[in-house]
Formats: sequence, C-alpha cells, structure tokens
Amino acid sequence: MKIGVIGAGAWGTTLALHYQKIGSNVTIWSRDEELNETFRETGENIKYLPGFKFNKNGLRITNDPKEFSNNSYDAVLVTIPTQTIRKVLANFSLDNANIIICSKGIEETTLKLMHEVVEEVFPNSKTAMLSGPNLALGIAQSLPASTLIASKHSEIKKITDKSSSISFKFHFSEDIIGAQIFGACKNVLGIACGILRGLEVGENYFYYFLSQGTKEISELCITLGGSEETVFTPAGLGDIVLTCTGNKSRNNKLGYEIAINLDKNVEEVIKNTNLLSEGYTTAKSLYSLLKNKGIKSPILESVHNILYENESAVILKKLISLEKVS
Repeated sequence: MKIGVIGAGAWGTTLALHYQKIGSNVTIWSRDEELNETFRETGENIKYLPGFKFNKNGLRITNDPKEFSNNSYDAVLVTIPTQTIRKVLANFSLDNANIIICSKGIEETTLKLMHEVVEEVFPNSKTAMLSGPNLALGIAQSLPASTLIASKHSEIKKITDKSSSISFKFHFSEDIIGAQIFGACKNVLGIACGILRGLEVGENYFYYFLSQGTKEISELCITLGGSEETVFTPAGLGDIVLTCTGNKSRNNKLGYEIAINLDKNVEEVIKNTNLLSEGYTTAKSLYSLLKNKGIKSPILESVHNILYENESAVILKKLISLEKVS
C-alpha cells in the first residue's frame, strides 16, 4: 500500500513505522523542516520517537502540502492535534482520498466530530476514525496491540483488512460516531480518574466511579446516533481502561497533578508540568455540546468545571452516590 501520514509526532511516526513494517511505502508531512532533515538523513525521528529506524528507501518526508498531495495514496492518516485539523488540511488537495483520522476530540468552534470537519474540507473524501488502547511506544516496540477503524465506506474496510501485522491487529466497525464519542470522552474521563488517583479515594470508589463515567459516555454515544456495542470494542472499554487506569496517559497524569496541587490553579499546574492534553481542550467543547443538546452528564460536566470554572477537584469524591446506581 501507499500510505500518507500528516503529522510527525510520536503517534504519526509510530503509525508510519507500522505501515512500513508491513511493506507499505510511506510519505510523511511535517511542518518542522529541521526535524525533517534529520529524519531524512538518519531514518529516525530523533525528537519524537528516538531509537526506531525506518528503511529510508520506502520513506519520503516533506513540509510541502502540495508535494504531499501530489501522490495517489491508499489512505492518508491524520495525526495532528484535533483543534488544528481544519486549518491545516485546508492547505492540502485530498478531495478524493481515503482519510483516516487518528486524533481524538470535538472541534471547539463548531462542536462537530472530526469526520464532519474533514468532510467539510474535502466533501468527496471517504473518512474513517482510528481509535483504541494504543500507546505509541509499545506499538513501536512491536508489543501486542489492537485498534479499531470505524467508517461507513467499504473502501476503508479493505484498507483495514490489509493493515494488521502479527503484533498490531486492526478491527473494523461501521460506527464512526461511537468511535469518536468514546475516543473524545475517554480523555476527559481520564482526567477525572487521575484526580481520584491523586485524592487517594481507594480502589472501591475509583472503579465504581469509572463504571459510572463509562455509562455516561455510552448514553451520550447512543443519544448522538452511535451504537452501544462500541463500548465492547478496542475504541470503547479498551481505550477507556488504558487512559483511566494507566499512569502513562497524559490525561491521567494531568488529573493526578491537579489533585496533588490543590493550592494551585489548573493553568499553573499545566505550565509547571507541561501536561497540556487533548482531554483539557475536549472538556470545553464537550461541555458546550452537552449543553447544546440538553444532555446531563454529571462527571463529564464536573471535569469542565474543575478545569475552567475553578471548582475544587475534591468535588469528585462526593459527586456520585451509591443510590444512583442503576
């Protein structure tokens, strides 16, 4: 296959490396020409994924959107931050491409899901969402992993079928809405769970809280037209559990740092720790979406209030009561 990757961070580089391992020719776009030059010379992204070598014969790297677009790809993977996708993609010519979105969130200005944003930029594109319990380093190391690609288009299923390796298995779903809702919301729930970890609430309450948070996301998913079955996929429980219980998640780490620094405001914590995460920005757009749709989600709303309204993180210790279990 011929694969294009927009973005050369750790995740984009890891996906590019995976596709090269299974025999694909890969073109990477990155605006950072200094990084690009080193990458071309060494076959290694020293800045974001050091220690992993590419075969330079099957790798092209450019900072020119026109040069990147002047190729016929089986699929283009978009790995740049969610809130920049619309602006950055406007520089490319990919109107008939198969575009797989690998970033999670909701556009803040429009409250649209990422496939809707991409389809507005490229109306004739065939869009998909990649989501799962996927930490870049483990996949780069060829440790066992799985992910989900969700799309309404049969062409994307053909790409999914060709994307697996022995260590990294790809699954297909038609629920592109559910995959995005779970992918976005799990980052917000991850911040909440990090806060509870820092507050040392104990395992009993922590896992009860996690179950209630998952229930809120499932209800939101169904309300917005997704399938409740998506909770049982890598994009559902797989990604939620990894983000909410693993200490390698930036969202979980941010929540933890907020909890152990209750004397500091959130902006201070982010500045001191350099832990600006996708969940931080998603919490704002998600809150607006919930209000816009008239949907009640106490846990997800409370994370917004902690991050943006100076509400004490301690509220999560008493937010839900056992009487509310259903």
